[in-house]
Amino acid sequence: MKLLVMDNGKCGLDLAYRAQEAGHSVRLWVPRTKGGNERMAGKGIVPRVADWEPSMKWADLILPTDNCTYIDRMESYFNQGFPIFGCNRAAGELELDRLKGQQVLEKCGIETIPTKKFMSYKDAEAYIRKTGGTYVSKPIGEADKGLSYVSKSAADLAFKMQRWAKESPLKEGFVLQDCIDGTEMGNRRVVWQKRLVAVEVPELGRKTLDERRARYQHRRAGNYPAIR
Repeated sequence: MKLLVMDNGKCGLDLAYRAQEAGHSVRLWVPRTKGGNERMAGKGIVPRVADWEPSMKWADLILPTDNCTYIDRMESYFNQGFPIFGCNRAAGELELDRLKGQQVLEKCGIETIPTKKFMSYKDAEAYIRKTGGTYVSKPIGEADKGLSYVSKSAADLAFKMQRWAKESPLKEGFVLQDCIDGTEMGNRRVVWQKRLVAVEVPELGRKTLDERRARYQHRRAGNYPAIR
């Protein structure tokens, strides 16, 4: 097999090396730094290419390691049926646009955490002070991971909003979700040519939805604790 690894996420060298050791032909593309400098990952270990597009027709399998870099340029390759083992624009939006992802889950009958979108840190701070709630802040789109924050209290997150308003200009907004005590878990499935080939479901506990729903309804009724 001829494998092209588009290592946008800078985590594909191990797979490329293992594929090469298994007898496959491999090409690894690694993007340059923001300053335009060449990255050294994989040099002397697997064959590297300076640009990924000339190798698209060469490859039997194309593996991008993230869901956002060059996703617009790759859309035409998806539409033409290229063998890309990754997500197209629509699939990427399910993760990058948190509200859209939750809407899909809700359509499938899966309960989601109460979420509110903001385009202004000032508006979010006012909301936090009004409700007195403890929230998790998550950016929309491909943003700085430092903007994902699990607050300890309303006052804690209100301070964060003031700080981010000065240091981190908004691009696509962010959401506040009720902070739920417990263990976060993720489910994963892999579908290839409409056939389910793998399922991974970690067996982790979490608090009941009834408890979360009761707290949410309590807040909606205007029963907000004071910020200390």
